[in-house]
Amino acid sequence: MSFLERLRSHTAPMHQALEKNRYSIALMSNEVTLDDYRTYLEKMYGFVASFEMEVYPMVSDIFPDIEDRKKLHLLAHDIYRLGGDVSSIPVVNSSAMNRMYPNIAAALGGMYVMEGSTLGGVVINKHLQQHLGAAVDDKTSYFSVYGTAAAVKWKALLPMLVSAVETLPNDDEVISSAAATFSALNKWMS
Repeated sequence: MSFLERLRSHTAPMHQALEKNRYSIALMSNEVTLDDYRTYLEKMYGFVASFEMEVYPMVSDIFPDIEDRKKLHLLAHDIYRLGGDVSSIPVVNSSAMNRMYPNIAAALGGMYVMEGSTLGGVVINKHLQQHLGAAVDDKTSYFSVYGTAAAVKWKALLPMLVSAVETLPNDDEVISSAAATFSALNKWMS
């Protein structure tokens, strides 16, 4: 089994648990409301803000397009457009984030999860358009970050990720960190 296959297999249960989180369920419900959507974005904002601040600098040499992968400003845009205010949103504590991502291996696991979420964002965006229609016009920048190139951006990230993992003594910490990232997101959102 390849590294990526092991990574997907090992993280699948935590990924599924995140999708069963009450905020994820509300977001993907046929009865989703703008409040459900804003609440979900606000939860994500608190995690993404700290993640981008603490982890992105660690991996900037591995992912030369890291600046293009920043999404916090898109979350802020959507939250404001939905009537929210990011200044009052709790953010994951920097020291907690640093404990979770103490090195490159752990950071790579986190990047796998956070960038992989852009593929799910395509599905979420389509769902929101279908169920909320014009009410979400100009309010889905986060979930449509790469537009029609989401799969292309994901496929571009994977070889860089694998290449970086190959320089590590072993890949277990990357896999463990990806699983822990799904769990941390689920806990943060709950």
